[in-house]
Amino acid sequence: METYQELQLTDIVTSPDNPRIINDKAPGFLELIESIRALGVIVPVHVRIHPKQKDKFELLAGERRLLAAAKTDRTTIKAINHGSISDEQAFEISFAENFAREDLTPLEQSKAANILLQKYKGDVEAAASKLGKSVRWILQRIAIDKNLSKDWKQAIADDSMLANWTASHLQLIAALPNDLQDRFLANEINYANMVPTVKELEKELADQFHLLSKTPWITSDPKLLKDVPACTECSNRSSARPGLFDDTLNKDTIKKNDRCLDHNCWGEKLAAYIQQRAIELRKQYPNLVFAVMPDQSLGYYERQNLSQQFGYIINEWKSSKEDAKDALPALVVFGKNAGELRWIKPIGNAIGKKDKKRSIGSDGKLKPTPLKQRRVMLDKKRWFVVIREVIEEIKKLKVNDIACEDKIFTVMLFAAVFGTEQKSRRAIDWNKFAAFFKKAGEDSKQNRQLALVELWGQVSKTLQERLSYCDAISQTPDDLITEVQGLGEVIGIDVTAIFKKVSQEVYPEPKSWKNLNANGSPKKKNKKKGISK
Repeated sequence: METYQELQLTDIVTSPDNPRIINDKAPGFLELIESIRALGVIVPVHVRIHPKQKDKFELLAGERRLLAAAKTDRTTIKAINHGSISDEQAFEISFAENFAREDLTPLEQSKAANILLQKYKGDVEAAASKLGKSVRWILQRIAIDKNLSKDWKQAIADDSMLANWTASHLQLIAALPNDLQDRFLANEINYANMVPTVKELEKELADQFHLLSKTPWITSDPKLLKDVPACTECSNRSSARPGLFDDTLNKDTIKKNDRCLDHNCWGEKLAAYIQQRAIELRKQYPNLVFAVMPDQSLGYYERQNLSQQFGYIINEWKSSKEDAKDALPALVVFGKNAGELRWIKPIGNAIGKKDKKRSIGSDGKLKPTPLKQRRVMLDKKRWFVVIREVIEEIKKLKVNDIACEDKIFTVMLFAAVFGTEQKSRRAIDWNKFAAFFKKAGEDSKQNRQLALVELWGQVSKTLQERLSYCDAISQTPDDLITEVQGLGEVIGIDVTAIFKKVSQEVYPEPKSWKNLNANGSPKKKNKKKGISK
């Protein structure tokens, strides 16, 4: 039987079944504190006798009022005590007071959906029926509660503009990996006086999601990237997060529409696949080049990134037939056609055109390229690949991996000689800087290491940019080759071993060269013995 009582605040224990998320710094909550301080709690809270803790009461509804009262000088609160009721009865009271409210925020709705799903032991349809919502609604809210990062949840609680974002907005954000969510929150959101439409946000995030059915590589291959699971086993795919993309529980439909949610990993796997495919294709086509589709629109940073990965990229060309004169085999490295082999004819001064005219012989024909010059050009191509490999090694290199014993001196020397990554002017959190600076005196060894790691991160990016070469691969500069050799020796990258591997697997010397004279002309065959002289 219900009784009306004045209970001690310290005798009331909150319940985990309340979906309300209370921001004790929000203006509304601060106003409630002042109201209770002046008038007391007008609407009583609901409690029951705690089933496990002696002389305590479990709160069923009214947590916001309870917390506000605790911040005043009051020690008691008005309460309706439902006595020793069952868990099911207690949940029904809590549900009526907390779950069925119209003013629940998207995050509170998400928490409510998750609590209900646990109550109904994973039965989505039962949870949807209880709330009078669709299965899609429940799945979406559960996905938001489970996948939205802590930083985003905190930002929504602290920022009045983000608090106006709908569940449809948050669903798009929650689909991203947590690190990408936080990066987007820190660097890209700039809606000072407006909330973007769902369509606007969807367009902004569109390039972050990729249909797995469209991958040029085998999605079940666990060896494409070292220490990275196969796409079909990865947690960063839409089928592993029901409700974010699909409004059905049908497993076949969800699998068919499966999407990769990690744009960075997708890019790394695509690059690895193209590198593997290039190695295979070059066995058949030694003059293979890299290209993007002529109608492909590339931004500056996309173009720079592709150049760092693959070197010279042809973007002005027309389609050709394999047996056509001057046709080149080209591997597409970007966009929906990435991984395709096309036969092309470059337009203008693209790769494949000779910068210098070869000498003309007495017969009026072009003289062949001497064997020595061919080998020099072949080595240049090898070094081009080696430099790309070294850049990838530098990306993975940690401070403690540097070969030199005095790592502090080495990194500082690198910074002094090569500088650090140039960044545009950005806001600095001076409170964090001051706290770090103060702490440095308290624990100098630890903080010096943190500073060293940060400095190496900047120097590393500078080195990567410095080694990037974006011109014809057969003309890799000698000074760049010398630099990568010296750099490898200092930081502990075995450049010689990489060159040997590239010479064997990527750019081996063509077998046909054995039948060439020193001047590049074919050796004459002995008609009697059928051998070359």
